[in-house]
Amino acid sequence: MVVVKKYELLPTTRYTPEGKPLWQLRALRDFARVKAGDLGGLVEGEHNLPQQGDAWVYPGATLYGDGYVSDGTPLIPVAVRPTRPNGTRPPGRPSYRPRSGFVWR
Repeated sequence: MVVVKKYELLPTTRYTPEGKPLWQLRALRDFARVKAGDLGGLVEGEHNLPQQGDAWVYPGATLYGDGYVSDGTPLIPVAVRPTRPNGTRPPGRPSYRPRSGFVWR
C-alpha cells in the first residue's frame, strides 16, 4: 500500500535541548481541519508524527524525542507546558510538562 504524504518537513533554526534540529510541518493535502499549505508546529522528525491519519501538531507546539502523536489526536499549544526562552515559566500558568518531549516555546 502506498501512503500519500500529508506533510513535509521545512528546515528551521530551532533545536531540541539535546541539540538536534527541529523541522516545521507544512501540510501537503487537506485532512481533518488542516488545509494544504497550512504550517504546523515543530517536530524532530517523521518518527514523531505519522504520515497517515488525521493527527497533527499545530503551530506553537513542539514534539521531539520519543514524543508521538497518534491518529486523530491533535497536539495544540494549550496542552503543553509553556516556557520562556530562558527556561522559566510565566506566572499563573500550569507547571505540568509531559516527559515524552513536548515543549512550548
